[in-house]
Amino acid sequence: MDQNGNGILWYIPKAHSGNVTRISAIPNTSFFLTGSKDRDVKLWDAKRATLVYHWQKNAR
Repeated sequence: MDQNGNGILWYIPKAHSGNVTRISAIPNTSFFLTGSKDRDVKLWDAKRATLVYHWQKNAR
């Protein structure tokens, strides 16, 4: 969202193998996190519309 409360709706096919259950924006950045039933967490850059990092459920 921008400073005026306007947002952008994204559709990312196959972003997760399970349904997305959480989305969390990181304040004052263009980044946000998604979590899903596949138990993976992904960091996205909304400005560039790209995946930045992927934490897999089995990573230690």
